[in-house]
Amino acid sequence: MTALVCDHTDPAALLRLAAELPERLDVLVNNAGGQTDFDADGGTDLASYARDFRANLDANLLGAALTTRALEDRLADGGAVIHIGSIAADQGSGSYGAAKAGLASWNVELARLLGPRGITANVVAPGYIADTEFFRDRLADARRERLVADTATGRPGSVDDITGAVAFLASPAARHVTGQVLNVNGAPTPPVDAAPRPQPASPATRRAGKPPVAMGPQRRGVTRIRDLPCLRIAARYSSQSGCSPAMLR
Repeated sequence: MTALVCDHTDPAALLRLAAELPERLDVLVNNAGGQTDFDADGGTDLASYARDFRANLDANLLGAALTTRALEDRLADGGAVIHIGSIAADQGSGSYGAAKAGLASWNVELARLLGPRGITANVVAPGYIADTEFFRDRLADARRERLVADTATGRPGSVDDITGAVAFLASPAARHVTGQVLNVNGAPTPPVDAAPRPQPASPATRRAGKPPVAMGPQRRGVTRIRDLPCLRIAARYSSQSGCSPAMLR
């Protein structure tokens, strides 16, 4: 095995890397990246925000896209491209989550592009994986315990969990699996210890003198369509025109 150092956000560096690689590549795993906010200087001005946001996009989205483009012609027909994404793509983790969500979206188009050659393109999205350098030793014990407790399996992920998923997607058994995100995260569940909160009453409810309805976390911010003013007007109109108000609910 030969290790080559490369800045995967630098097109010139990628071309130099490509010159050192074999002419045919069966599998490409885009694993470079990470949460670059851990390395930020803490600046809060707009210029710092823009710089830090771009850093995560470069490291976690642009690097994978450029690397794949640079090596696209060398990928063997019937091969595989696998990106390492993150559970953060679905949990709103700032610019890091945005970059990983972008990676998953871009991968769908990549799958269409490479599909005619029998090349698959997928994302492996880990949750919390123990014994890695991702958190730079900054993960508090309480946070670690909560991440583990929230999983259905009751344990942290391991590096073997991820390499096993990558090996499967690169194997003959996965030749018809493409354009997908394979979540390897132990099925974490959202916190359920929050008590239901009364929701602000809609105008119709206030006029009727009815108390607001308490909804659980999964219902917060939901407005019943039939309470919207425009549809209340439409409901009155429909009763005069013969349409069923039930159609508006």
